[in-house]
Amino acid sequence: KKANLAFMLIADMKADGISPTVRHYNACLHCCKFKTAKIVLNDMLDESKKDIPKPDLISFNTVINAAAESGRKEDALSILRSISSRHGIKPDQFTYNSCISALSHGETAEAMALKKEMEENGIFPSIHT
Repeated sequence: KKANLAFMLIADMKADGISPTVRHYNACLHCCKFKTAKIVLNDMLDESKKDIPKPDLISFNTVINAAAESGRKEDALSILRSISSRHGIKPDQFTYNSCISALSHGETAEAMALKKEMEENGIFPSIHT
């Protein structure tokens, strides 16, 4: 329900001649479950959709977190891998913590490898890592 309201707001803004920013889209992403968030992220990445802003790190982090909360660890890790390799955006502590959280149910070795990668990239673990 929250996601529907958020997208109605985006539609109303466009109807009123106001161009929604990435911050507006990030707020919408935050209201979505993973499946919908992934569709919106893909729309944001679509070069042919000129009226939709390009995603930033917060956009990616929000979708990664939605994947983690949905138990979709492979999706979370796939997005992590694409952030810098395809989109030129450096992951941050929240990015890694969300992915580690997705691995927290029995994937200890993989989570520890991700923590090590995090540290090698100059990102220090937090209390949430």
